[in-house]
Amino acid sequence: MRSRTTLLLVVTLGSGCFDEVWATGSALFPTTSGTTSDTSLEASSSAGPGTTGELASGGIQTVTGAVASSAPEETASLPGSTAADHTPPVIEVFSVSPPHVDEAGTALLHLSASADAVTIRLRRDDEPAAELTPADFPRPFEVLSEAHDGQHTFEAVAVDADGLESAPASVTLTVDVPASGTEKCLFETDKTDASVSLSMIAGLAYTDEAIVAVGTRDTGSGPRLTLWKLGRDHCEVLPGWPRQGVGGLFNKMSKGTAVALDEHGNLLVAGFALEGITPRRYLAKLNSEGSLLWESFGQLGEEIAGVAVSPTPQAAVFAVGWRRSTADPSPTDAAIWMYKPDGTELPPDFLKAPFTVAEFDPDVDNMYSERLRAVVFEPLSGFALAVGERELKSSDLQVYDRTFLVRMNPVSGREGLPWTSPGAAFNRDTASAVATCGDELVAAGWRRDLVDDAPQPLLQWFERDGTFIEPQPFAITAAQFTSVACDREGKIIGVGFRAPGQLDAFAIAAARSGGLPIWYENGAPGEDEAAAASCDSRGFCASGGYRSEKGKRHAVVRVHHP
Repeated sequence: MRSRTTLLLVVTLGSGCFDEVWATGSALFPTTSGTTSDTSLEASSSAGPGTTGELASGGIQTVTGAVASSAPEETASLPGSTAADHTPPVIEVFSVSPPHVDEAGTALLHLSASADAVTIRLRRDDEPAAELTPADFPRPFEVLSEAHDGQHTFEAVAVDADGLESAPASVTLTVDVPASGTEKCLFETDKTDASVSLSMIAGLAYTDEAIVAVGTRDTGSGPRLTLWKLGRDHCEVLPGWPRQGVGGLFNKMSKGTAVALDEHGNLLVAGFALEGITPRRYLAKLNSEGSLLWESFGQLGEEIAGVAVSPTPQAAVFAVGWRRSTADPSPTDAAIWMYKPDGTELPPDFLKAPFTVAEFDPDVDNMYSERLRAVVFEPLSGFALAVGERELKSSDLQVYDRTFLVRMNPVSGREGLPWTSPGAAFNRDTASAVATCGDELVAAGWRRDLVDDAPQPLLQWFERDGTFIEPQPFAITAAQFTSVACDREGKIIGVGFRAPGQLDAFAIAAARSGGLPIWYENGAPGEDEAAAASCDSRGFCASGGYRSEKGKRHAVVRVHHP
């Protein structure tokens, strides 16, 4: 508070000398119409309604002379000191841009206040929202989904170091976004391209720059691993894409299966080359423009199904899948391949039964299969986690499909023993995909009890260290998840296919707490499948796969509003 000097005059006058004293006093203290000087009045008015009362309560004292009843009571200020010496702070600008939001994204609150403002009290829709400082602006307001639809009134009050408050300032933001699952954009340009006889999407990465998709495309010389880059808002093919037959795959039949991006925007692309009908593992690193940095071919009979990347200082590439343990397509052993960022391959890690000494059948003859289907890097724990399914013979002599999970350290590789589902909720369960969702991980696949039962979609929840939490089943008959993602609102996006006679793609959004899902996609005429899902930082989620029309499969990517 600024210092003030207050003079209190108590003057007792006789009637005979009143005129003389009155004249002398008037010269020292000019008349101010019973309040303050004109300058103080203007300052108070600019601060807004109700300011005068706040000034009075702030400790400004008046100079009052006790006079005869015939003389008016006067209020005066000492020379060099006015009431404007301590006015409340002022909010000079308070606005929101844009004032109308029609899809998920960010609106910014802008505020500028006088230099004496130290605190900004912010309210939204008559409820306290935050206590901030002027330096905290611009402040984002995140619109996550249609749950924020409506008009939102923001009110700001500036407070100075002595607790004096400005007049409130308010702005209104209107939110009117599409319903969850509404199509934002659609890519299916191969549908009308006569040169393309087949195309499909197997993996997606929805980034802040583009939608990166990997899959397979045939333009007359056989299937080729293919990379697409699409615009993140309109799904248009970006200039210079797609890229077909990367590196050493240029003249080889091949298929793409998975894609991930590192912290520098480089692409890690997984798939396999076909030599006759036998696959050979393939992994490549490309820069953001699609130029090859390095590539690695594996052994015949090896396939990669999932890929993930850890950042510096422990940067590594994780590829998971399986190898054939005989000349036949099955049985298989699960496989983990790890690489350094420069492409140096570490010794492979193959997993086969028994995983623990307590298992009923140690599978000495290696008759049963294990496959890893997907991998994700979990940044809070610093580990990568991979999921898949295995065949497990139980004490009732039945062979069951069961989910299993492994953890990998970026430096030392697999850590601890794999976890296998005990089948406590369902006799048979599998995992084809995994994603981080807040502080947890979610795996997606299918479940059933009897071997002849139609599968139903299943989510399985884990702590970030791989500890199993609980299953989350869905009553959708003859259906299974192939991929999973999580949007900013915490909704789980599960995609896959149903098989009620022919394949039908589907995509749903579900809450972690359960309840009925929101249907994003429910198939189209003809055979179709959703094989990949990914969400961007705004909450938009993409699903990718294929559709069939007149016997031709063509690649599809659809983006949904959150």
